[in-house]
Amino acid sequence: MPPGRPSRSVQLLIAAAMGAFVAVATQAAFPLIGRAFYQSDFQSAYIDCALAQQRASRLAGVPMKPALRVELGKTLDVEQLRCLDYAGLRLRLRSYHVSEETIAAIEVEALAKDPELHCDIHCIKQL
Repeated sequence: MPPGRPSRSVQLLIAAAMGAFVAVATQAAFPLIGRAFYQSDFQSAYIDCALAQQRASRLAGVPMKPALRVELGKTLDVEQLRCLDYAGLRLRLRSYHVSEETIAAIEVEALAKDPELHCDIHCIKQL
């Protein structure tokens, strides 16, 4: 072995330590990566879902003709698809190990940003 060069076992030990460091750093950064990729889309889907549910609950008690109720039901069914987007993005965030507390904070932040949605505690719990 040439002078000044570490032995093969020392090189392997250093490589293993660096690999472990990279693995731990990647796992620690996973939630940040998930938030960077999906937070904006998640907030939009959350607001869309909340608005769809709010409209559905407001229109549920309005008296109307049966034919109109059927057509309105179709429209509301399509709007409920927005909640599927929200649920899918929530799962994506969870797959990046974003905690439930962080997701709740993102949801509250989204509500605070949106002037169109006036959601009370009941609405937040419903979502």
